[in-house]
Amino acid sequence: MLCEIWQEVSAYAYRRTPRDHGQAQEFVQEAAVDLMRRWRERGEVPRAIDTIVRATRYPRG
Repeated sequence: MLCEIWQEVSAYAYRRTPRDHGQAQEFVQEAAVDLMRRWRERGEVPRAIDTIVRATRYPRG
């Protein structure tokens, strides 16, 4: 789900800056840094990593 959300954030940045892809990339990178900082502050990063590890150990399907 996070991947889908991030794709939408990226697409939004590129739509808002159609002539300046460098600016869109900077926006997306700044958003990623901000998101990770906030997750670390809230203790979400370890939980997110744990979720990813569990998902890769027990793939759905």
